Amino acid sequence: MLSSEDDNEYEPSFRSLDTSDESASSSDNGYSLSSEEEVEEEDGQIWCRHVVSEECMLPPPPHFPFTGNPGISIDQDTAAMTPLDFFSVLCDNRIIDRVVDETNRFAEQTGERDCMWRPVTKAENCVFFALKMLGGIVKMPDQEMNWSKDELLERPIFRKLISLKRHNKLKQYLHFVNNETFDAETHPNPKLYKVYDVFMMFSENFMKCYTPNQDLSIDKSLMQFKGRLGWVQYISLKRRRFGVKYFFCVKQRLDMCIE
Repeated sequence: MLSSEDDNEYEPSFRSLDTSDESASSSDNGYSLSSEEEVEEEDGQIWCRHVVSEECMLPPPPHFPFTGNPGISIDQDTAAMTPLDFFSVLCDNRIIDRVVDETNRFAEQTGERDCMWRPVTKAENCVFFALKMLGGIVKMPDQEMNWSKDELLERPIFRKLISLKRHNKLKQYLHFVNNETFDAETHPNPKLYKVYDVFMMFSENFMKCYTPNQDLSIDKSLMQFKGRLGWVQYISLKRRRFGVKYFFCVKQRLDMCIE
C-alpha cells in the first residue's frame, strides 16, 4: 500500500492546471517572465501623452517666390452679384450653347422618327439644369414624383416650368459631343470623350475666375458609382466601396475647386 507521502506525489498541481490569461501571457515561449519584466509589460499597456517640443520638430518647407495676385478675378462688382451671376461665370454661354447644339444634333441623328421631339432652346436647357439642381436639394424616391399633383408630394414649380414628358425628352437626347467626329486614336482622353470638351470648359472657367495663392492641396475622393464603366474601382475599406476615384486641386481653408 502507498503511504500518505506517496499519495501527495500524485495530487494534481493547481498551478500547472491554471489556464488564465496571466499565465498564458507570462509563458508564451516556454519560460516565465521575471517580476521586473512583468512590470515593464504592464507599463507598456498604459497610454500616455507624448509631448514634442518645438526644438525637435522639423522646420516647414520654404515657400517659393509667389508673384501672383490671389483672389477673385472677375470683371464685376462681386458685392452686387447674385448667386445666378456667379453660376453664369462658371457655366457661361459658351457651355450652354455647346450643350444645346450637341443635343439637337444627337436628336437629329438618332430620333428622326420621333414625332414628340422639337429642338431645344437655350432658355429651355437652362430650366432643365436648374430643375436637376433643385431635385438634388430635395430628393424624391422617383423623379416623376416632382410632377405629382398629390397635396403631400406636389412641387408646383416643376409643373409650372416644364412638363414631365418634355423633361424626359430632354433627358433622353441630352448630349455634349458630336459622335461622328470622335477618333479614339487622336483624342487626348478617349474614355471621357462624351463629356471631355464640356469638362475642359468648366476647368478653364474655374481657373479664370479665381487666382489661388501658393498654399494648395491635392486631394482625392471616391465618388460612388455602381453602373457600367471601365475604371470603376473597388476599395473594401471605404464607406462607399464601388466608385470612381478622382483627384482635384483645392485651396486650403476655402471650399473652392481649382482644377
